[in-house]
Amino acid sequence: MYKIIGADQKEYGPVTANQLRHWIQEGRVNGQTRARAEGTTEWQTLSNFAEFADLLAPEVVPPPSLAASFAGAPAEAARSAVKAPAIALVITAILNLLLGLVGLLRSTLTGAFMQDSQMLQQFNDPQIQKMVHLMAGPIGIVSTALQLFLSALVLIGAIKMLSLRNYVLSVAAAIVALVPCATPCCVLTLPFGIWALVVLNRPDVKANFT
Repeated sequence: MYKIIGADQKEYGPVTANQLRHWIQEGRVNGQTRARAEGTTEWQTLSNFAEFADLLAPEVVPPPSLAASFAGAPAEAARSAVKAPAIALVITAILNLLLGLVGLLRSTLTGAFMQDSQMLQQFNDPQIQKMVHLMAGPIGIVSTALQLFLSALVLIGAIKMLSLRNYVLSVAAAIVALVPCATPCCVLTLPFGIWALVVLNRPDVKANFT
């Protein structure tokens, strides 16, 4: 049997050990509550009683911020690894899009101009005239439109790469950057595409994509 000093500084009891355990579980008393066993005169905190140690033992939990930092460390390392090549691909893709739009406009205007001008008259062969007109007009438009599409693919893939999302699209963007003449600035995108592929093939980077 035990007696305790309540929060109101009044003495309660005697109560059984089971009753005290029940109060501990309910939160009515805690490790700092003063108590004494029947037949003794010394008041002690409940935390000093071995029979209640299992209920009053402090729970060891790692600090949330520390646990979160350990959990997020691999992802942060992967994000840091892809950041530079992804940003390089984003910049070159935007430049390619701008150049592609200029080229598309030029091909459209050139085709329309040549159709109504005497520029083609310098070629005596009608077949050559037709080929020159196609290269300057429709074929040039289709070629530039394809370059615009591929540049947009590189841009979207590079953005996904920055956020560690869609590994397949990220790899596809890096591969397209390697294809000669796939984009207006293929000379610039080639080294960045190689760089991105090397980083994306790292197991620690690949494992952190979602």
